[in-house]
Amino acid sequence: MNTILIIITLVVLALLFILMNSAKNKKKKKINEFLAMGKEHGLTFSQYEIGNWFSIGLDEKSPGILVVNQQKPNEFQMIDLIFYFKDKSTAPLSINFYNIDESFQISDELQLAKRWEKIINSVL
Repeated sequence: MNTILIIITLVVLALLFILMNSAKNKKKKKINEFLAMGKEHGLTFSQYEIGNWFSIGLDEKSPGILVVNQQKPNEFQMIDLIFYFKDKSTAPLSINFYNIDESFQISDELQLAKRWEKIINSVL
């Protein structure tokens, strides 16, 4: 009986290890893809964040910002960070952090938007 419990415990632990490794690898892949996309645009990020629905990175030296948003555009009930340019002929830049049509439960998107507003404004 003890042998069966030990085998079951080892199998469960092995499955948990595999699942945790898979999640880590998925996150690393997403980060590497985002960093590569930044390089394609000539950006080296001093700060970046990878979320479920978006990725945002800031290159303070260039300066530049890259946002990859996987949500549908022009939706209502969302959290957006909007930048208005001094040159009035340039359209405002909107970065969407949350969209109720994509995720019914909000987690830390509001805090992320506020943090990135401060980060970007400190560079500008």
